[in-house]
Amino acid sequence: MNKSLVAVGVIVALGVVWTGGAWYTGKKIETHLEDMVAQANAQLKTDSS
Repeated sequence: MNKSLVAVGVIVALGVVWTGGAWYTGKKIETHLEDMVAQANAQLKTDSS
């Protein structure tokens, strides 16, 4: 019983870390992607002028 409880705890902890990491990465990519799109749009605007 004790070993299975530890195993379940480890699996739950890994799930929490995985989910938190995915959320954090998504937030960072979201802001970076907005900046990259704005830069690309500005570059296209200056190239077409």
